[in-house]
Amino acid sequence: MCARATTLAFVLAAAVPAAARVFAQELSEDPVASVGRRIEEVQSSQGINSPELIGLLTSFGLSLREQGDVDLAVAAFERARHIVRVNYGLSSFAEAPLVRQLVQIEEGKGNAAAAWGLEQELLGMIYRRPGPRPGAASMLREIADKRLDVLERYSMGQFPPQVELGCYYGGTRVATAQTIPGSCRSGTSSSVKQALYEETRLYYLDTIEMIQLSEGRSAAEIPELYLSTVRAMYAARNDYDTEGIGWAQLRSIHASLVKYSKPLPDQMNALVNMADWDLRFAGGRQQNEAAFQAYEALFERLQQEGLEQSFIDEVFSPSVPVVVPAFSPNRLVSSETPDSSGYIDVAFEITKYGEGKVIEILDTSTNATDDARIRLRDLIKRSRFRPRMADGAFEDPSPLVVRYYVND
Repeated sequence: MCARATTLAFVLAAAVPAAARVFAQELSEDPVASVGRRIEEVQSSQGINSPELIGLLTSFGLSLREQGDVDLAVAAFERARHIVRVNYGLSSFAEAPLVRQLVQIEEGKGNAAAAWGLEQELLGMIYRRPGPRPGAASMLREIADKRLDVLERYSMGQFPPQVELGCYYGGTRVATAQTIPGSCRSGTSSSVKQALYEETRLYYLDTIEMIQLSEGRSAAEIPELYLSTVRAMYAARNDYDTEGIGWAQLRSIHASLVKYSKPLPDQMNALVNMADWDLRFAGGRQQNEAAFQAYEALFERLQQEGLEQSFIDEVFSPSVPVVVPAFSPNRLVSSETPDSSGYIDVAFEITKYGEGKVIEILDTSTNATDDARIRLRDLIKRSRFRPRMADGAFEDPSPLVVRYYVND
């Protein structure tokens, strides 16, 4: 404890040489000791605000964070931020990686409000100046992924704290993190989903633009990023043409994968996504039959292309049925956690049109409630599933037994 207290004083206040020597001696066996000694040397020779300290303090903070000393890591990153400002001003992008670390630490602590405030600072740094900035694309994508997670959770009936923190009831937000005036605590769910969708889509498209400027249009990440925009659209699905726009985007993703000769499994997965999309929005016998025939043609294509059987089984015979579209969270997939209140074993059948039928609760743990059973039944009834195969042929119906852990 004495060594850690000395470390904190050293990092926060650029401790005097005597304290620094104590720090180095007390941590002589600590993995971060060598970095600490180097910080002491630079401060002694170049001053407490030397630019060389930025990288050293960053490494120091990363090591401390890896060891679980998050409070000391925060102190190191904040000290590095101060030195960045002293040397490069208040608008330098060099501060952004440090803020990113602070955001992640606050999220790890469960401090949603603190993480949100820091993330708004980070967004300002990303958007403040155009042009290439190493790391900006990955930072913005990380934020976009988090917005997508909030949108999907909200669409499933949860209420993440970011909905209120971001004032999404108040209307559309813009890239500089300013919010159109409105209520932060009440309003319509469609307003929240629309605002989250537009912000999420903007961040993904801006990430794509950054990557294209640095790596070109054939960059490996781009199809996945476009798919994330479709995923966000599906989660929001208000009054705009989700079906038509989404299908066009999925088709464009497949065309891009073919154009740039991406790996064959990636190309085939794009075709699977298109078939899933058709089935998800199919209505009436004619459309359902057309969607099923697309799967039959797809299976033949996979065989003709020489895809490994393991890949085909993953598509059409997974242990847990695929809820379409597969790129969105599968709410039927659950795992046991310390917070699980129990489990439910459920048997049901999947028709060739992806409908869940003949649902039967087989067994439950003592803690599983009637309400949980009802919600699971409703989930199966409302979902559309990818048709399943056994012994090289589509089953109609396909019988299944799934263990579902209750985590809410």
